[in-house]
Amino acid sequence: MKIVCGKCSSEIELPKAGDEPQVRCPSCGAVFRMPSLADGEELPHPDTFPGYRVVAIVGYGGMGTVYRAIQLSMDREIAIKVLLRKYAHVPRFVTRFEREASALAVLSHPNIVGVIDRGRVDDMYYFVMEYVHGRTLRYLIRNEQLDVERCVDSAIQICRALSAAHAAGVVHRDIKPSNILVTEAGAVKVADFGIVHMIDEEGKAEQERRSRLGTAKYMAPEQRGTGEVVDARADIFGLGVTLFETLTGVLPKGQPPSELNADVPTSLDAIVAQATKADREERFQSADAMREALEQVERELKLDETSATAVLPKVAPPTLACPSCGEAVPIEESHCPKCGALVAEPCYRADCEGVNPVGAQRCGRCGGHLELLRRQRRGELEAALADADAHRASRDFQAALAQLRTVEAEGHECFRSLCERAGELARAVRRERRAVRVGLAAKGLAAGLIVAASVAIFWAAERGLFRTHHAPPPEGLSSAVPPHSAAVAVPTPPPKQPPPGPPRDALTDYFVALTSTRWAKHPPEVRLAVACDAGLALADSRNDGRAAAGLAATLDAIRRGRPPAIADARKSLAASLDALCTMLFRTLRRDRLLAKPVAKLAAQHAKARTAAASPGLRLDAAASTLYTAMATAEIGQSTTLDASARLLLLDAGFVAPRSPGDLGHAADRVVRAATLLLRYLGRHKQMRATPELTDDARRRLEQARQSTDDTVRLACGLETIVEALGATRPGAAYD
Repeated sequence: MKIVCGKCSSEIELPKAGDEPQVRCPSCGAVFRMPSLADGEELPHPDTFPGYRVVAIVGYGGMGTVYRAIQLSMDREIAIKVLLRKYAHVPRFVTRFEREASALAVLSHPNIVGVIDRGRVDDMYYFVMEYVHGRTLRYLIRNEQLDVERCVDSAIQICRALSAAHAAGVVHRDIKPSNILVTEAGAVKVADFGIVHMIDEEGKAEQERRSRLGTAKYMAPEQRGTGEVVDARADIFGLGVTLFETLTGVLPKGQPPSELNADVPTSLDAIVAQATKADREERFQSADAMREALEQVERELKLDETSATAVLPKVAPPTLACPSCGEAVPIEESHCPKCGALVAEPCYRADCEGVNPVGAQRCGRCGGHLELLRRQRRGELEAALADADAHRASRDFQAALAQLRTVEAEGHECFRSLCERAGELARAVRRERRAVRVGLAAKGLAAGLIVAASVAIFWAAERGLFRTHHAPPPEGLSSAVPPHSAAVAVPTPPPKQPPPGPPRDALTDYFVALTSTRWAKHPPEVRLAVACDAGLALADSRNDGRAAAGLAATLDAIRRGRPPAIADARKSLAASLDALCTMLFRTLRRDRLLAKPVAKLAAQHAKARTAAASPGLRLDAAASTLYTAMATAEIGQSTTLDASARLLLLDAGFVAPRSPGDLGHAADRVVRAATLLLRYLGRHKQMRATPELTDDARRRLEQARQSTDDTVRLACGLETIVEALGATRPGAAYD
């Protein structure tokens, strides 16, 4: 688990359990203490919340902690707010926490942080919100990144958010800079409705008790225990104090903002003064009224801008420090001129012009997560290479070269191997194009020569140049040979056509398709059909290539929008699992410890397959053998079995097949075998798959475990097995 530094946004490893709960940022040196850890709170496991994966802590307070996480179903970043466990058994705090989720749920506005989901896991209450890439208004104030125009624009957006909340009967009660989020584009989002109250749902006694809640520096007088019922005008007061602080950098002490900041117009002084009146009857009576006054000031500021030419001082271009030698390098340079080390790279997003130092986690311009953007861009480039290969096979050389030029133009250092591969493929395409053009030219020349020869022969025959005199045949002999005999052309048999070459690697196309987000949108029946063909092609890759040709035809049909249908799912699945079992036997026999038990299992499987009288029985035998093979490998390779392994190997937990060819029984075995296969490959360095493959496989298996559809579980499990075995063969797409 990591935590995001509130000063420089670097991700820092959290202290382990029992360590001092004090965190120091290695980038900026900021030191801060986490109250939640100090109180003995335990951090949640990354997969604690169903459907989400926790990545890092982005905020914390006395009541809860906010985590950055990934929503697995949508593959997007979200924020999860979790109530501290010490308050989970206090009804008052649970009610307050759930009130915040309810308040956000009824509000839908571009200037309010949206809520996505809510729930409870054991004694942890949580709700899920949209993740805002940006900074708090507090951070911008401390770093002096606000001018008067931007302060007014932020206040106008806050007014719009408050107007929407007040119209829904919701009062925030704690408007302050730390509860205002500002994106890189300048959009404002109001957050932290932790002490909100619903005006129409609380009685007078409850409202009087809660009137004392809030942050003292930003609380309206009626919130300070006067017993008055708090209404929407308390938020107007908090916004007035916040506006004063954004304009001056300090809290109000009786003087107008223009005395501390000469750029503030007097009209803005009047707005701040009216918003912070002690008597709420003298304040703005609604957020819309304050917004209209601010918009008038905004128009005046734009009219005051002059077009006079001014000579600006020359500003030195920004520089970055070389991570190797420390040399100051201009930001437009990607490599250090002194040592040649990589210093900066542009953002991976096509429409972003940001340049980021090496090692940065987020783009300084668009705020995107660079690692996620890098994976997405790599997938796009690999898809372009696959499309270029398909165009090359169909001899559409122009389209292939266009795709390859897109990959070659990629300027990122981490994609150099893909660019080199694109260059090699482009040279091969050009050679093939020249060969085709030469062949066409030769055919045209031969056709021309044939036409010219025919014309010449016809011309000569017309003029009698071929006329010859022959002696008459002897008497008594018939004229068996014509007077003008010509050589008889003996037809020669056509040359034998060379055998067709092996089909291009359809497995590579299949592995690339698996990494695409569009693949999961195909129906599970189609995915299962393709996975069966891929399993046959993978196990048959050293033979005549017929299975690979069948897989290529299936993928081509999907691209054309005519996905195939399985006539007999059990028969196709049994054939694929049989082939994969044979391949697994060959792989496991290389291990000296597993040679004998695997050979015995292979003999048993051969007998069971021969005795199977129907595709259903053959499917049961293949699925059982596949799982037994991986269970044998797990027991033979593991000195001690952890809890997850014992659960996987607990054969008593399986559901017996209800009938021959029970897909539920087969799906259970295939998913468990896929899980054990990933564990087996993870223990062998020479067979270990890439992190991208491991992450994709785990997500796919998690989808299989959560699904109740047997076809989905079979498709996910079989895809994982084929992809894992394919990544370990020579020349695999993931090598």
